[in-house]
Amino acid sequence: MIYYEAKKMICHSNQVLRRARELDTFGQCVIRIGVSLMNPANLLLEQWDQAAQQYPNIRIEIVPFEDTEAAFSEVLDHLGETIDVISCPYETNYWGDRYQSFHLQDLPMCVACAKSHPLSAKDKLTVEDLYGQTLWIVERGVSDYQDRVRDDLEQNHPKIRLESGQHLNLAGFNRLVASRDLALSAQCWSGVHPLLATIPVDWEHSLPYGLIYAKEPTKEVMRFILAVGQKGKKHDH
Repeated sequence: MIYYEAKKMICHSNQVLRRARELDTFGQCVIRIGVSLMNPANLLLEQWDQAAQQYPNIRIEIVPFEDTEAAFSEVLDHLGETIDVISCPYETNYWGDRYQSFHLQDLPMCVACAKSHPLSAKDKLTVEDLYGQTLWIVERGVSDYQDRVRDDLEQNHPKIRLESGQHLNLAGFNRLVASRDLALSAQCWSGVHPLLATIPVDWEHSLPYGLIYAKEPTKEVMRFILAVGQKGKKHDH
């Protein structure tokens, strides 16, 4: 099932690239990238740096937005008006049918903890390292990808205590710093909070990361996706 879904995302992204290549050339344009604490554009900008010289007509503008669920929902409802693209881990079902997505890569799921936690000194964790710990994970039904982690841990690693919560945000990170608990996190959130460590785990769990954009994107946005996608898809087969 995971293999099928990954192939489906890659196929969809390749279809977007083919559509973008069919578009005519254009003049100067600005692509507005939305960013927040939990939606940093670091990975996107790294790939854009590799492509920017080939697309001198495209200029990037960073547009910050508030890091709340309500603000993110508002951005989704108005994609293409003040923000063209957001790069983030995305759920294909949670936010409904309000945007298109372009898959760039799968990010390993990690564990976050306070830098004062004994596990923070490790470069990589085993699942057994989590025994006897409390791990925060979003409540069931919010994320298929995190539900798979929950299923794995409940069935195979009952020595890990699971605590359900909402999506991670700054308030959640602050609570984590003040506790001795762990949280299921993503590689792209490493460094978001200066008092937290984000540590990879020796497991196969990951979540999709890519671009979300308006359902009816402009030609310029499609060209930008082409530019980034050609770099981001260079390792896909």
